[in-house]
Amino acid sequence: MSNKQPLKPTNTAMGRGLETLIPKSFLNSGKTILTVRVDTIIPSPLQPRHHFDPDELAALATTIEAHGIIQPLVVRRIGNHFELIAGERRWRAAKLAGLEMVPIIIRDSPDTVVLQVALIENMHRESLNPLDIAAGYKQLIDQFAMTHQELAALFSKSRSNITNTLRLLSLSAATQDAVYNKQITEGHARVLAGNPENERALLKTIIDQKLSVREAERLANQGAKPQAPPVSQVLRTLATHLSQKLSLPLTISGTKDKGRITLRYANESQRKHIERLLSSNDPTNPLH
Repeated sequence: MSNKQPLKPTNTAMGRGLETLIPKSFLNSGKTILTVRVDTIIPSPLQPRHHFDPDELAALATTIEAHGIIQPLVVRRIGNHFELIAGERRWRAAKLAGLEMVPIIIRDSPDTVVLQVALIENMHRESLNPLDIAAGYKQLIDQFAMTHQELAALFSKSRSNITNTLRLLSLSAATQDAVYNKQITEGHARVLAGNPENERALLKTIIDQKLSVREAERLANQGAKPQAPPVSQVLRTLATHLSQKLSLPLTISGTKDKGRITLRYANESQRKHIERLLSSNDPTNPLH
């Protein structure tokens, strides 16, 4: 099955959800949903979701144990097995609950549809991790040569939203772990992705001080434009003394151990005065 098949985005993809795989006409046709052994089903390598919350799985397993699987899994046939298209979370919970048999609907779907619907199903869940969404977008770009604009049309997002989500993949492993562990939110992660030079320090401060996203943004802006340390009284006195001796305006920045003296001139006459001071060998010259 070729992975180079072009994907034509449609604005209705997100709204239709799983109807792209299970048409109403099929569900209403009286056809029997198959029941197969749970161990004949394998997860899809195209599944963009990499993290399944163990507590959520345990809660779902309890529900499935009591009521069974209400919504069938959607699969495609791969050799002697069935590969999941939609429903991996339910499949994992069913195994956790000890079910031997699960309901399925078989669809003959190309890779592009499998990945698209996996993303759609996951994005309909509020708890979907933004890093998994970003990984899914990258798969569509890498495997099917989709552009950011095409992804925006497919998932009813703005182009900037797609681009900013993809930037999350550049975050360090420590930051990505913090997202997965819910120590920080997607908003925090976006702030960190926009400040790679200060990412490590910002992450620590956000977690230690439990900063809101707005507070993290303010901190990041301060880091991007650091304020100069205040000039000590000793340096201010020195600046005044030198300015009087040289008859020129000047500024001093830094500390008593390391810093910078900047001479300023406002006209040609002051510039020539500086040239005379630099070239004069007069022992009374304040620059000697």
